[in-house]
Amino acid sequence: MSELNVSVVGLGSIAEYHLRSFAKLPGVNLHAVMSRNQKSVDRAVSEYHVDKGFQDYNEMLSDPKTDAVVVCSPSALHFEMARSALKAGKHVLVEKPLASNLKEARRLCRLADQCSRTLMVAMTARFTP
Repeated sequence: MSELNVSVVGLGSIAEYHLRSFAKLPGVNLHAVMSRNQKSVDRAVSEYHVDKGFQDYNEMLSDPKTDAVVVCSPSALHFEMARSALKAGKHVLVEKPLASNLKEARRLCRLADQCSRTLMVAMTARFTP
């Protein structure tokens, strides 16, 4: 893979950090964004030169060009969105928390192993005192 096509789900404040970072990384293409808010989608597509914008998560997941999904949605949606992305064959980076409980987190880890996909949790403040 010469370029990683990344799609970002949820366009709140934390997504801005991901979008800014991915926009600067060589070898990464901001392929798609998804939000229920069309104005947020349009702004992100324009500001970050994203290929596509979606309001439907399943429609975004069905795009074969998406290699990886960054889940920045509300915490209660993390498990289902990460699970769906893994089942769709995508690598997944999830904002913390990974899931609502340990059982769900373990299910996601097992699914990532079964699908041979990378599953990561964004923990940007790991070394903050």
